[in-house]
Amino acid sequence: MGLSLSPLLADIVIQNFINKNWNHNKYPYKYLGRYVDDFILISSLSKSQVGELVDDMNSIDRNKNIKFTFEFEIDHKLPFLDVMIHLDNGILKTSWYRKPMANSQLLDYKSNHNYAIKTNIVNNMTDRVLAANNYTVNHDDINKLEQILLNSHYPNNIKNKIMKRVRLQQHNSGNATSDLQKVDKPRAVVVVPYLNNMTEKLKYTLNKYNVKLYVQHQRNFGSILNKSKFIARNESKLKTVGPSPINCIYGLKCECREIYVGESNDYERRQQEHRDNIDKVNEGQNPTSLNSLLAEHYAIGDKCLIDFNHPVIYDNEENKWRRKRLESVYTLANRGYNNKLKMADQWAPLIDKWVEKDSGGVFDYQLNKLDQMNDPKSHNLRPRNQINYRA
Repeated sequence: MGLSLSPLLADIVIQNFINKNWNHNKYPYKYLGRYVDDFILISSLSKSQVGELVDDMNSIDRNKNIKFTFEFEIDHKLPFLDVMIHLDNGILKTSWYRKPMANSQLLDYKSNHNYAIKTNIVNNMTDRVLAANNYTVNHDDINKLEQILLNSHYPNNIKNKIMKRVRLQQHNSGNATSDLQKVDKPRAVVVVPYLNNMTEKLKYTLNKYNVKLYVQHQRNFGSILNKSKFIARNESKLKTVGPSPINCIYGLKCECREIYVGESNDYERRQQEHRDNIDKVNEGQNPTSLNSLLAEHYAIGDKCLIDFNHPVIYDNEENKWRRKRLESVYTLANRGYNNKLKMADQWAPLIDKWVEKDSGGVFDYQLNKLDQMNDPKSHNLRPRNQINYRA
């Protein structure tokens, strides 16, 4: 699971196995919980039967690159993620669990990071310990956390704040976090990149005026991957406003059987730009000077006809960043010639699974005459609820 793609790949493989290969007659269960590739199974299966289930799961990959293991309860205890589950006289109890090979350090206090990040790590770890114990105080777990902070060179005043929260938790039956986070609503919010020393001073000054400062970090591949899943699950907000497509990812076919995939917040305007570029090529202008891949393809392809009247509207997305990524996805899925945001070929099998054919497909369409371009086909990365239009 070291690669950024691993959680997504594991999620696809496991869900596919549950949906298609799980033998419910052979492996019945009362409860099945899952987080990515970690399962917790409550059933009457014996240890040998669970072993057979794991063998079936390992048979998914014929190349033997996937290997699942399992743990069976010992002394009525079973770990799941960072929680140890105890069965005590028919009652389930929980405590904080760390794997034997888990790192015994957090972000080092002496590292060049914002002070707020370090305190938030401590607060989040404290919340995790309390939540794992169902918000009852487990001094053994608190001592483990304090030792981890000691290994990470955190000062005593940070550790004292933990004990203060623990004492507050002992005093209150509810969640201590809600009591500690009762603050006035800020007058304004400012988001800035982190600069060592300068950000802390700016935050201190803005606090005097009840202005909240947040630190913005560079986007990493993990966040991009999570947003790709967000896109695939159709969790964006759409609205309809008229007859011309807006905020869309579109495809334009031509008689040479190639396809151009683009995106625009106003397709009518973008279509006119394409037409103007074609006219400039016909007038003798160098297509490379137009910064238009469609115009270059038109010139290289001996001016083959492009069907502007029947665009393929693949999808809608108001957010420009996501729209650009969707453009790359549909370009790869439809083997388009204009992929500006390059995507590795390794994504192709996943996209083929994500992108479902609507009523045929662009992968294998045959085009002998231009009038065969009617009834455009679409591949959907997600179920299309509606198409956005401009009045």
